[in-house]
Amino acid sequence: PLAPRNVYMTNQGYPNRLSTSWRAEPQGHDSYRLLLYHSGSGIVAANVSVGKGTSKFTFSGLAPGHKYLLEVVAVAGPYTASAGNITDWTTPAVPKNLSAVAEGNNTMLISWGSVSGQQEDCQLWLRDPRNSTLPWSHSLSRGQVQHLLQGLVPGRNYSVSLSCVAGPYWSSTKPLVVPMEPNPVEDVQCLPEARSLYLNWTSSPGDVEAYEVVTERLSDEPSTSKYVMSIPTSQASLEGLGPNSSYRILVSTVGMNTMRSQAVTLLCNTTVEALPPPLRADIFQVEASSTVIISSDLFSEENGQIEYYGVVATTNDSLLRPTQEIMSSTWYDHYYGTEDSYLAVLIPNPFHSSPRSSPETWRVPVGTDDCGQSRAMCNGKLKANEQYRFSIAAFTKYDPVAPAVTFTMFSAAGSGADTTPLSMPIIAGIIVGFFLTLAAIFALVYWRQLRAKRTKKSSLPQEMVTYSLRNVHRPIPVQNFKQYYEMKTASGNHAFFQEFEELKEVGKEQPKLEAELPANVSKNRYPHVLP
Repeated sequence: PLAPRNVYMTNQGYPNRLSTSWRAEPQGHDSYRLLLYHSGSGIVAANVSVGKGTSKFTFSGLAPGHKYLLEVVAVAGPYTASAGNITDWTTPAVPKNLSAVAEGNNTMLISWGSVSGQQEDCQLWLRDPRNSTLPWSHSLSRGQVQHLLQGLVPGRNYSVSLSCVAGPYWSSTKPLVVPMEPNPVEDVQCLPEARSLYLNWTSSPGDVEAYEVVTERLSDEPSTSKYVMSIPTSQASLEGLGPNSSYRILVSTVGMNTMRSQAVTLLCNTTVEALPPPLRADIFQVEASSTVIISSDLFSEENGQIEYYGVVATTNDSLLRPTQEIMSSTWYDHYYGTEDSYLAVLIPNPFHSSPRSSPETWRVPVGTDDCGQSRAMCNGKLKANEQYRFSIAAFTKYDPVAPAVTFTMFSAAGSGADTTPLSMPIIAGIIVGFFLTLAAIFALVYWRQLRAKRTKKSSLPQEMVTYSLRNVHRPIPVQNFKQYYEMKTASGNHAFFQEFEELKEVGKEQPKLEAELPANVSKNRYPHVLP
């Protein structure tokens, strides 16, 4: 018989079957014999005979990922004619039950079922959708059913799949998306205030979208409100809280894949709200040179230690006592703006400078600094042809928005900028007359008062200058230095940061004529920072 022509074999994408076809001759043969062998070993996998009118056949039940050899023979009586051998592979089978579990320490455990057949190669693929580089792959050994991936990025989604290759064919599982949980925050610290809590923590590594802060007040009530905040940085300020209250705070990391880490719980208490110091007396002395005399017995410290003293200046004749809103007004607002009252001077409490002795009064001249165009708190010069009155403020807590402060009443009018100095003849006449009438009495009284003051006053010098936050130095006793340092370094060095903020006042006494020239105004880094 004539040998079969156009013999063709394909797997059609199946792992367990092969389909073959040929061109059947209309006559000259009785049947066709199909012999299928395992390539390499030569073992017969199938031996099938079909009628002469048949031109195709499908072998089933084959092994996945195997190479087979086919021989198609035409049979006519005792004679045969072979078309020759052709080969093809069944497609490889892929593992089933693929699963992945994100574990601790940025690892992922991948598991799967055993792989049937004799595939040439199976690989585990890890793809990072945020990384455009080639995917990572790992070749599986025969019989391997799990693998541990390490060094993954927290807060990121990964795609995992398995693929196997057999000859020119390959098969793959569907990609499995595995989100990595972000790492929890560390070193959460709380700095309490009366109505706020300042939090900071160590930033989490990996893909971090934000940090979620949940605040819950602890009380005897059955239900309390929870406040949820999303913070882009590793610090948060919780405002509007109640004084002397306990709060449960939960901080968690939110990854780029929207997963949340385990929450870190912190219990923090707000401090007792500072009360203004009680006023003992409204009367204080103001010298003709606009120097305010602060006495240590003007205010009581029964509500806590007085931290700062301030001097408020006003040109408003009808104002009896300052208001807290004036604390946010500065010399610039008064001198160049429309404010008639402002906080001119703020100094630390000078009466606690030394544990052994402290002064009974403190002299504060007003209007002595050259403030230029500074918008910060500054003891700038007073306006000409204006009558100023002054009030003394005592703070148990200084805050520009909500200070714990008590004010004295404003002094009587009469202090103002020196505009028209007296002539020399008048001054000479006053001095001569004064000394002629009271010279002996004055010398005696002055000598006795000076001697009494020297025995009672402290050794601290009282300079006739305006003291701001940077002018007063408070020595730290050596036995308290360790406790002082630990307090300053607590809560992420927050107290040191506050001291650093006070340095923005330093250098204002330096000349700044060049910086204020019209040609140089736009070159200054900040409007209030001048050389």
